[in-house]
Amino acid sequence: MPRPRPRGRGKTRSGSQRMDPEEGTTPPAPEQVACDPSQEESAAPVVEERADTDAVAGEDQGASENEAERTREELERTVTELSIQNEYLKSQIAGAQQLANSAEVGIGSGREDEDDSELVRSLKEQVERLSKEVQEQKQTQKVAEAALEHVNMSYAEADDKVQELTAKLNQAQLKIEKELKERDDKYVELDTKFQRLHKRAKNRIQDIQKEKDDLEARFNEINQKAMETASLQLAAQQELERARHQASDALRAMDAERQQLRTVNNKLRCNFDETRLALEARNNALEKLQQSMLEKEQVRTCIKRA
Repeated sequence: MPRPRPRGRGKTRSGSQRMDPEEGTTPPAPEQVACDPSQEESAAPVVEERADTDAVAGEDQGASENEAERTREELERTVTELSIQNEYLKSQIAGAQQLANSAEVGIGSGREDEDDSELVRSLKEQVERLSKEVQEQKQTQKVAEAALEHVNMSYAEADDKVQELTAKLNQAQLKIEKELKERDDKYVELDTKFQRLHKRAKNRIQDIQKEKDDLEARFNEINQKAMETASLQLAAQQELERARHQASDALRAMDAERQQLRTVNNKLRCNFDETRLALEARNNALEKLQQSMLEKEQVRTCIKRA
């Protein structure tokens, strides 16, 4: 006879609750423990800071936890199916035993027909076969229960490890949040200093621009004065050139006059020498004349005395 197969997860869960009363409440999945939305929101900056280490550790841990969860669910499903099949076989054995008992009663009353004996033999064979299948199902169920217990222990160890890693992750999150807060405070302080420096630099730039404008105005004024001075210097130079030419002409005229004066002076000197010589000769003649007159006066005086 065909064996019915369980359908739906409702029967599987009911079977697992019947086999393991202590596990009536299934522990939360590792993905729910490791990926709490509130923790994801608080751990957003942590993922930005240490994405590589946490991602690798989370992927390895999540993969092992998913594999353990799938194995546990498969074993629970197998145990549930074996339990249902065991119940079905027990009902089949009970029905076969009732038929065998009724057949034996019919045989004991007189064994009326040869077909009844064939039916009894087939029923006995079916009972023996079903008994063997029940024994095999019991052994398989024991093995599955042992494997399920091992998986439960592994799941408990994995759950402890997940809790430990979660605690470490929370500590790392707190530490990183503290570091981020310190870094934000430092950034705020640096931003304040930068704003002050920016304001001072802006004021300094304005002062320098004002000084530059003043210097440009003074430079333009000095340049204008220099241009005026250059024009005046050019005019003075031209006037100086004209005065120089005039002085040169005057010097040449003075040289000519001096030459003429030298010539006249030489002539006058010659005349003076001639006049001086003539005067000397005249003076000599006068002296001689005076001497002679003096002598004549003396002679006359002498004559008068005598």
